[in-house]
Amino acid sequence: MLEEKKWQNIPGALQADIFPVLRKPDVICSNAYIIRTPQMIVIIDPGSLPEQMALLKEALTEDLNQLIRPVYIIFTHCHVDHCYQALIVNELSKLTRVYFAAQENGAAALRNRDLRRTAADFHRKELPGTEIDIELLSNEDKLHCGEKELILAGGDRLHILTDLYPLKEGRVFPRQRIPISEKDVMEVFHTPGHSADSICLIIGEVLFLGDLAFAGNSGIAGLSGWNQKDLVYTLEGLIDLVNKRRF
Repeated sequence: MLEEKKWQNIPGALQADIFPVLRKPDVICSNAYIIRTPQMIVIIDPGSLPEQMALLKEALTEDLNQLIRPVYIIFTHCHVDHCYQALIVNELSKLTRVYFAAQENGAAALRNRDLRRTAADFHRKELPGTEIDIELLSNEDKLHCGEKELILAGGDRLHILTDLYPLKEGRVFPRQRIPISEKDVMEVFHTPGHSADSICLIIGEVLFLGDLAFAGNSGIAGLSGWNQKDLVYTLEGLIDLVNKRRF
């Protein structure tokens, strides 16, 4: 069990620590996670509340003052309760180079200020136009699996390997493997259903689900991008993945 608001080693990882910011389940703001390695910082779903972004910045400031490295902010999907604060006030850019990453469909929704697909209309929020630096698991990636290297605007390089992860009964999850340290790899899976751009991530022995666990709840089912067929496929695949990895 991870301890809240405390740096700790990620189970199964060799050079990665995690700082979880956990909330009681609601539709206002997501949980957030900071992962640090000697090579980079990864933030998963910074959330929508300014006090949560302030806490993330506080947790990172001392660490980055000791060792500057880039920050990669990854959205498990483009709904504003998971990403809004990073979009409107990128406080972390005052500390170091910051890159946004999202699945291709979510990147398009954020770029186009799509109020329905981002659930901004549901939350009564306005959206700035936002460019996503890293589009994960694009259709092109999935059609042409293999290795690629991204050279980002700040000069940082990101190595990405795309493949199709086999599951039972012929199912597959499109997957990207991204080194986050010399000894650790982050796995990113395209897992639509809650939204077209939903992704899950694995680092060490920790699986980050985004909102998939709540995707069938009343008030969530039926939002723009929600798809019952995709969700059933994804959940059946996740059960197989969890059993296979023995989380």
